[in-house]
Amino acid sequence: MHKKKGKRKTKTKMSKYFSFCNNKQKRLNQGKKARRARCLDLNLTVRVFLLGAVFLSVFAYVLTVNNGSVKGFEISKLESQITDLNRQNQELSDKVEATKTLSNLEEKVKNLNMVSVSKIEYLNVSGPVAMAK
Repeated sequence: MHKKKGKRKTKTKMSKYFSFCNNKQKRLNQGKKARRARCLDLNLTVRVFLLGAVFLSVFAYVLTVNNGSVKGFEISKLESQITDLNRQNQELSDKVEATKTLSNLEEKVKNLNMVSVSKIEYLNVSGPVAMAK
């Protein structure tokens, strides 16, 4: 190679897949091969890989958002069931308390034709007591 004084050609290749050039070098080199070698030129496999990675990322994002919305819907449905069950539980507790009240018990006693006891008598037993078969 002969070196010319004053003009220096520098070819900067960034990697195996692409290289950079400036517009001045592009205009100087009119041939297709020279332009292609000096300008940003991505290899086909790199392009396919990048395109696949973008599509895969978009697909993963959509899948994640979809799963999140489905889980959110299920959570809201379960929370609604919890509030319904809590309400039913409170109603049943109130019903149980209402049946245990003294006025309710007195009413049931009258319906069964029972009489109230005025005097309670206790049996006093002296000595051992056992039941025979």
